[in-house]
Amino acid sequence: LFFICLLFCSQLHVFCQPEEPVLPLKLLLLENRFEELLQVTDTLELPDSLMDQVYFYRGLAYQSLLNHDSAYHYYQMACQADSSSVSFRTAMGQMLYRLGRIWEAIEIYDALVADFQPSDQHLAELANLYSIGKEYAKSLAIYTQLLEKDSLNYYYAKQAGKNLLDMNRPDSALYYYEYAFSLNQRDVFLAHRLGNLYLLKKDLIAGINVVSVGL
Repeated sequence: LFFICLLFCSQLHVFCQPEEPVLPLKLLLLENRFEELLQVTDTLELPDSLMDQVYFYRGLAYQSLLNHDSAYHYYQMACQADSSSVSFRTAMGQMLYRLGRIWEAIEIYDALVADFQPSDQHLAELANLYSIGKEYAKSLAIYTQLLEKDSLNYYYAKQAGKNLLDMNRPDSALYYYEYAFSLNQRDVFLAHRLGNLYLLKKDLIAGINVVSVGL
């Protein structure tokens, strides 16, 4: 009976614990009540250990309201409060990309790759940024690395082909575009690019076939 009473008291203590302080903010985000979240966090008093999450939620709210400058500001504050968070640093990089600050975004992702074990998604985002910044060789190196891990990902092959075409290497680009098209024949972009490449090579039959399949 004594041990049963102890167990009951311990369970009661658990259930009587106050709710997670930032839980109301999560709920406001889920309910798309972004302006209300901003109003709440203007006056919310929380310990410094939780402020990184508050800044991050404010960033998410501003991003949802398409106020990208303010979103970046709060993502940056969240990252300053906790630089070990991959989510905070990724959010900063993505927002810099939306603001057109490509090289700053590349710096964020380069540091992310150097400091952590990057996910394939993060590597693909960095490769895309390199391509936009016309660093085609660096972008290509990442996409070919990703293809070694996931050979059935047509997007990686397609982007590798795009980089090679931008590097004025049409024959190599054709190889990757053909491979990507073999994995996904519903991509109109691929059919169009392949048709143009076959036209340059004067291989009209292959061009007609690939465009017909694409259509």
